[in-house]
Amino acid sequence: MRRTIIFMFLLFLFSGLIAQEPARELVAISNLDSRVELYWKPPIEPIKLVLWRADDGTSRKTDNSSVFDIISVRYVADARCSLMAMRYYGAYMFSGVRAQIQVYKDNTIGGPDIFSPLLAYPETTELHPGLDTVYLADHGLVFNAGDTFHIGMGMIDTPWIPIPGIVMADTIPSGRSYHYHAPVSLEPFDGDYWIHAIVAYRDGTLRELPIAKVVKSVNEPVHESRFFMPPPGLTGYELSRSISPDPDSLVFLASTSDTDTFYNDTSAVNDKGYYYAVRAKYGPTTYSQFSKMAYAVPRNDDVTATYDTVKVDDGLIDAIVSWTSGRGWATYLPFERIGKLRSLLIMVTNAGNFRPQILTSAADTTPDSVLVDWIAALSATPGWRDVNVSSWKTFIVDEPIFAACIVDDRYFAIGLDTCFGAKSFDYNGADWLEVRDSIYMIRYIVEYRDNEAYYHIRRGWNLVSLPVFVDRDSVADIFPMAVGGIAYAGNFDVESKRFLYEEVQTVEPGIGYWILSIVDTMFVVHGDIPARSFDVAVSPGWNMIGVPAGHDGFPIRSIETYPDDLITGSMIIFSYDAKAKMFVEPDKLFSGVGYFIWASKNGVLRINR
Repeated sequence: MRRTIIFMFLLFLFSGLIAQEPARELVAISNLDSRVELYWKPPIEPIKLVLWRADDGTSRKTDNSSVFDIISVRYVADARCSLMAMRYYGAYMFSGVRAQIQVYKDNTIGGPDIFSPLLAYPETTELHPGLDTVYLADHGLVFNAGDTFHIGMGMIDTPWIPIPGIVMADTIPSGRSYHYHAPVSLEPFDGDYWIHAIVAYRDGTLRELPIAKVVKSVNEPVHESRFFMPPPGLTGYELSRSISPDPDSLVFLASTSDTDTFYNDTSAVNDKGYYYAVRAKYGPTTYSQFSKMAYAVPRNDDVTATYDTVKVDDGLIDAIVSWTSGRGWATYLPFERIGKLRSLLIMVTNAGNFRPQILTSAADTTPDSVLVDWIAALSATPGWRDVNVSSWKTFIVDEPIFAACIVDDRYFAIGLDTCFGAKSFDYNGADWLEVRDSIYMIRYIVEYRDNEAYYHIRRGWNLVSLPVFVDRDSVADIFPMAVGGIAYAGNFDVESKRFLYEEVQTVEPGIGYWILSIVDTMFVVHGDIPARSFDVAVSPGWNMIGVPAGHDGFPIRSIETYPDDLITGSMIIFSYDAKAKMFVEPDKLFSGVGYFIWASKNGVLRINR
């Protein structure tokens, strides 16, 4: 995966330009030291697709295919064309059976020459009832007028239920359908298989093809935009730059040739945001419209580590407190930022042995269940005793905790600070009892690195985001506890007023996702570099977002909107408390957490550190 996040948005289009195809998918790379790398794709000229079929689609029957049989339909090109896809009407009603798609030469007497396949690697798809389309464009098959070819398919898995056939067929034959009964018999089929060819008429082969096979399901049309050639007359590209998302403020930056779709902007200044756009050049003075804008912020990508000591005492010892063995103390420590617990600090006044503990905070801010417990006792001399947690336990601080120590011998004692409003508790060996207006001198150190994301995942549904850039962006790599290796991205449908969720297997920074976990766990995701700024596209209604990396909460008021009236009234944001299993309105936004935000129209959220 690329190392940085790029969110590209079409904010405005220039008017008055000659109608030429624009460059596509401009990408600007943030977080590079004093520079921005720009990438884009050439313009496209859409291709008209034509469907060929031998059947008339009016009557239905099925063949008697078995595993390793091949059923096929013959087609003859009427002009030079490229084979883009095949379509079939499946008859098998159960899942889990795969079919192999192959294209064959003609055997000179009208049948397929199954020993002369035209695809170096046949395509494979799972059988479904109804229409399915399998794309073949990346094989680059081109036929001249009069060329004959056969599209064949057959089962490669043994079905667990006997089936009469794999595709539907007509009852009236046209003489173009064949059935190869493995391993020797090739016979004309008494009917017409519903196996169709989808072609594009071109004078040449496609210069740019899909990267990989895509299988579209029932009733989805073939998308013409997948198949294209660079339009004629393209002579180069022109790049422009601005510090504002307003296209009228764009200023010429550079020109490149028609084959050079990369530019390295070395004139950028660190920590300053830039908007870029590219347009295609046709001839000496004719230009296309500008592409979608891309936003980037160059920065020195040195990773920094932050260590913060969370304390409620003033550091001055007002009293010394000791307990007998098996008893102890606990101090309530607030949650200020999401990070990894590095160590506990305990002000020891009398040397001795003790056992540290970390406990959850109950709803009424009393010690609850033990999260981390040292089995063996530790020794300490007077002074601040540093108990290293991170060396053996990954503990993510995302809520208030109680730090405690249980006495192992009668000599051990710690310092007490008399103050008002703080919460401390004594442990009598069975229960925790509140000690008012005083605080035991126990602290913790939280560690945060810009290129790390910290997660406390709870059993059930969790709303998460990714604030760092990673090489491996699959759900299984980042959230291995997610059921099925799947996350759920959502889009709010204004007409139906409900969320439409899509299963995804990869995640990207800036977007919020649901994951379902069957375990409680804490872990750290190590990224290459942090994401320090996002431009997030939003649509009318609810949107799922994340925020950039940072060692403390991101103020809601710092979010910028474009256009200014993107959000009417106060900004409405919700997060999901996976522990309480309820939605809450946050005071700040934290890295690694997903959020719902309401927008009144299409636009962009600027979330910038």
